[in-house]
Amino acid sequence: MIWLLACAGPVPGDEAFPAYRYSHIGALDAADERLLITGGSSEEGRRVDAWAFQLSSEEWTQLGEPPESMFRSTLVSRGDQAWVFAGTGGDGQVSDRLWQWDMSTDVWAARSQGPEPRYKAAAVRVGDEMLVHGGRDKVDDEDLTRADLWVYDLDEDSWRELETEGGPGPLTRQALLWDERAGKVWLSGGIDEADDRHSWLWSLDWETGAWTMVADDEQGLPDHASHSFWMQGERLCVWGGSGSDHDIWCFDDEGWTVEGSEGPTTRDAQVFDVTEDGALAWMMGGDGHDDEIQPNFLNDVWSLELASLTWRERSPTTP
Repeated sequence: MIWLLACAGPVPGDEAFPAYRYSHIGALDAADERLLITGGSSEEGRRVDAWAFQLSSEEWTQLGEPPESMFRSTLVSRGDQAWVFAGTGGDGQVSDRLWQWDMSTDVWAARSQGPEPRYKAAAVRVGDEMLVHGGRDKVDDEDLTRADLWVYDLDEDSWRELETEGGPGPLTRQALLWDERAGKVWLSGGIDEADDRHSWLWSLDWETGAWTMVADDEQGLPDHASHSFWMQGERLCVWGGSGSDHDIWCFDDEGWTVEGSEGPTTRDAQVFDVTEDGALAWMMGGDGHDDEIQPNFLNDVWSLELASLTWRERSPTTP
């Protein structure tokens, strides 16, 4: 059964800015004119809302309500279409639902139910498919961290499990990146089933399904989880996901090096997306905690010029 929800226009009583939040999801639209975000959680609880930030005017507009709370979900986008998988709902129940969000019309549609429920998983678009890796579930009141990989065909609305060799094992809060030129999926950081954080870097050969550890935890990069991960030319770069590290780190044949330090406060669980031309990245919100205990939820917006790795604040944290 397919549900369609037309969610156009603001809701009465809207504020001018989205609430502070973390573990939300979002993406740039096809024209790189708006950054759209939805879900997440704040000090007041789960957010059942969606917003669009106009990049040229640097102004927010509230959209209609999504069909449910989407917290610690995954999102991939293609053009003006976004696919949101799993996470937890408002009742805390772990989800296996898949939604397609038309960001141009603000319409949501339910798609084929996915593999086992999970949250804190990672996802990346590989061509016309979505790859989902790992995540955590509650089974008989016990935490279960997953290591499986699933592929969803965006056009055929179908799932298949991907068989692989080796790999990092069960993980949550890792980051994935598709490298079309090399035919590889890169995996950075994450937290394993023993709750140990990692700074390692793995590659997955898309043709053979073989995992390779490219850099271990002893390369100088701090442990990262729920961080931003992108390509700058042929280099891999990470930012955020560490309670005290403000630096941009980039990886090449010489290993990890610090490439930029000035910018926003450190945080994790932010929304981060790169423009189609690879010139700019846009970031919104997250948890700017000072340590692993005290949260400091944010709703600011920053852009990052990728050639120079220079940050620019676009919308400050606003009550």
